[in-house]
Amino acid sequence: MELDFWRGPSYVDRPVDVMIPPQLNHTFDKIFEDKLLQRTVLIEDLENDLIEDRAARPSLKPKPQRQDIVERHFDEYQRLPKIHSFLDTIVSKNTGIASVETIGTSYEGRPIKIIRIGDGNEKKNKPIIFIESGIHAREWISPATTQCFGQYLVQGYKARNSDITALLQKFDFYILPVLNPDGYEHTHTRDRMWRKTRKPYGNCMGADPNRNFGYQWGGQGASTNPCSETYRGPSAFSEPETKAVSDYVLRNKDRIKAYLAVHSYGQYFLYPWMRPPVEQMVRYYWAYGSAHIKYSYTVELRDTGSYGFALPKSHIRPVCEETTVAFIAFAKELAKEV
Repeated sequence: MELDFWRGPSYVDRPVDVMIPPQLNHTFDKIFEDKLLQRTVLIEDLENDLIEDRAARPSLKPKPQRQDIVERHFDEYQRLPKIHSFLDTIVSKNTGIASVETIGTSYEGRPIKIIRIGDGNEKKNKPIIFIESGIHAREWISPATTQCFGQYLVQGYKARNSDITALLQKFDFYILPVLNPDGYEHTHTRDRMWRKTRKPYGNCMGADPNRNFGYQWGGQGASTNPCSETYRGPSAFSEPETKAVSDYVLRNKDRIKAYLAVHSYGQYFLYPWMRPPVEQMVRYYWAYGSAHIKYSYTVELRDTGSYGFALPKSHIRPVCEETTVAFIAFAKELAKEV
């Protein structure tokens, strides 16, 4: 029986979050009754919540004015074209400190874009803080937060914030908002809880890009079943999205001093070789073990389970604010080391 574990089994006494289809409610009631297990219903009717969320979203038309792209961007979870427009607008308004680059193309032909934010033009020896998000399609808060952090950097620099100015003189921040663009768009058009890429494998679609990285590929928590949510793919870096990121990071690994992989949910800051939830361990292990980036971490954003992957849009700005404080503090400490 294939279940959708939002927070999977990892170690003793850690709660597990699982989405149960209605037809299995009676079966699970019996299991919990027989085994005397404790449970809490976090979301009673996810489908209804998602329907209400879709109904509350504004129409894609009329097309927003250019100034609205930035000012109102974080009122909603945005579609991929609007995210790319946001990046382009940030660059057009901040040509001295920002630039956009396409580092690859997804299976369905969508660009994988990254924005660089740093004082002056890119310098060959300037250290990089690399931040990526949106690897699991349904984790909408992840791309929203990393974009918001980028906006905070450029606004702080223009306002002559001394901390931001010093950090942008010290580092180039490379922010990749949506690593899995095909899956992300699929969550907006077809299946809100879709997780994987969209490359076909027989009768099933996609691989778990987090488990497609080459370091200890196919290890604990990865599935060989193409229909599984945790399918590892037929080989390491079989997905063009993970291959593009891997190639880009390895080309720049001598400059990359920190690698932050941003996920939801759980509210953790995970570092290599701690005992993390298996769910998110693979990619930053790759950054640490294969790319040899000493300061490699996974950041798990809100919440702790009340909303899970269906975090309301009202949380976008609060999550951005608290994450920005953490990222700035992290960068200031890193500046002492490099």
